[in-house]
Amino acid sequence: MITISNYHKTIKDKGIKRSDLGEKLQMGWDFVEKIWKSGQESWLAYESSDKIKNTVDTYFKLLDEFIRNQPKAPKPTRAKKKSPKSDQKLSMVQYGNKVIEKIIAAGHSKTKARQIFDPYEQFVLEQHQKGVSVQRTVKLLLDRVEEGFLFSAGITYKDKDGKQQVGNIIFRTKEVSVLSDKKKLEAEAIRHFKRENKGDYSEVTGANDFLVINPGIDPSRTKRKSKKTSSVSKKSTQQKVKSKPYIDPNAEKVEAYSLEHKFIKRFVNMDGKAKTRNHFRLFINALQKAIREKRIRKTSKYAKEILSIQDALIKTHGRFKSDDEQVVTTIPDRIKADYLKILGRQIELPSVKLIKSYINLQGKIIPNVKAKNLYNRIVRAIQSGKIGKRDKYGKEIEGILERLTTFVNKNKTSGILTIEPKTLNGLSDIVGDCGCHEKFNGFGRIPDNVIMSSVDVLKLKFDKLGFSGKWLDFIGNPARNFSMMIFGLPKFGKSILAIAFASYLANNFGTVLYVAREEGIDDTLQEKLENVAHPDLFVVGSLPSDLEAFDFIFLDSVSKLGMTPADIDSLRAKYPGKGFVSVFQTRKDGNFRGSQEFQHDVDIVVEVPEKGRAVQYGRYNQGGEMNIFSGSLDGVKKK
Repeated sequence: MITISNYHKTIKDKGIKRSDLGEKLQMGWDFVEKIWKSGQESWLAYESSDKIKNTVDTYFKLLDEFIRNQPKAPKPTRAKKKSPKSDQKLSMVQYGNKVIEKIIAAGHSKTKARQIFDPYEQFVLEQHQKGVSVQRTVKLLLDRVEEGFLFSAGITYKDKDGKQQVGNIIFRTKEVSVLSDKKKLEAEAIRHFKRENKGDYSEVTGANDFLVINPGIDPSRTKRKSKKTSSVSKKSTQQKVKSKPYIDPNAEKVEAYSLEHKFIKRFVNMDGKAKTRNHFRLFINALQKAIREKRIRKTSKYAKEILSIQDALIKTHGRFKSDDEQVVTTIPDRIKADYLKILGRQIELPSVKLIKSYINLQGKIIPNVKAKNLYNRIVRAIQSGKIGKRDKYGKEIEGILERLTTFVNKNKTSGILTIEPKTLNGLSDIVGDCGCHEKFNGFGRIPDNVIMSSVDVLKLKFDKLGFSGKWLDFIGNPARNFSMMIFGLPKFGKSILAIAFASYLANNFGTVLYVAREEGIDDTLQEKLENVAHPDLFVVGSLPSDLEAFDFIFLDSVSKLGMTPADIDSLRAKYPGKGFVSVFQTRKDGNFRGSQEFQHDVDIVVEVPEKGRAVQYGRYNQGGEMNIFSGSLDGVKKK
């Protein structure tokens, strides 16, 4: 039976042409082509209209009858391919030498042949092991040369204010000689950067940190794709594989997920979602940084899957025609299923999750109810068997229960939860999966009562965003999962400041959702977005149930959304890696509406005490000020 999922494959396999059909079927053919192309090669129109669906289904039924009534053609006999036995007998060295000889025979000099061969030596080795002929391998190499080499490079430049900035560029070049000539490579990178960032800089000072992206061969140029090859396309599929990992009964229980696991999960979460070029660029940059810093190596357990994901991201990034364009990413079901199996091979220990929640309360003023909630979560985990009697960190969990009980008994409403340095160091060793000085890496801040050697402090690596320009001067350099509140009287500029900050984050650090509950999506919001709109800055009138697709979430305003401190805590607990910015209405006395718990729970507090002036009281850069209405808040720049 013909359906939307097999229609194009069926007419291709059966060799059906429009001219072979009768008048009625030709009209159906034309109708299907029209709705397919109007939906940008998807079945969106079919799925959104019952009338169109009935018309197309009738055409499929008639076409199915037409095919069944056709005489069956004899099956063609396939000639068996002869295996390149002579090439298989060659050693790797001999095979490589022959490849170089064939490249020279194709009209390239010895030097150029070596420049072509060297970046793909690993690929040539794989071809030799598969028994692929030298001739076929050379063809693939020369095809890649014709297509061009893809590079990632770091760019240092000065913005319009003359401040030194650091950016990144991904560019393609067909000039083989740049592989061994750093000056040519630098000139090529700067040329591409200037072309893509017109007007966003005053001077480009240099290029460095070069990396050849995807040193293998593009799988799409081979006749038979590798089983592990990932792909990203604009097409959507009829039935999708579930996004939850298939939990392996023998899954490894870990304190922290591996870096490969995190990247694979990030890729799987993109499936079926519309993304802009900037989203792909940020993903590629993060992946390249991990490879460059050798946190992911060729010997890593899932290196092949990571390279496959990298290939898919790069190919899709190259297909974008503009920054405004969005592409719905689709991962083939078979490949997605493989990735989900990999994700199911690691499980974070429930006890470690709860220890992290406990550490995050340390040193803060917290309400009594928050300590009770954590206590109840731990008890439920024990009662349900998630934390067994033989749990690796059972003793630590028992100690946490005792300390939470003491805290609740001592503090009737709220108080500061403090943990002895020795105990905290031990718990931090667990969540950091390390007994060295890096045990606190990844935290936004080391708890105040932890005693550390000054030498160890210097070795710490915090997970910072890397702000620059006015936003660095105003806020400082927060962690990725920062929390922030903005409050001020009406018409003082707090929403303008919030939207400009949202645009800065979208331009440089990820995808942003602005929940405009205060004003809704109207002409006023349109005016505020006029100079700061960006493809990765999304707006909505109410809070969605799923925030997984976004890196930063703005809540404007918390009062209109009817949210309590517990609601925001719940959101942050559900999405621990995301940044949250809350905008508050203000009473006539100048204080924000709502409980003081809101202010206790955030990292950054921004007040707009008078029209156009914002003051920042957070812990990253306390006392920073910004004039909201001067200039264009020019921290909002593309990297």
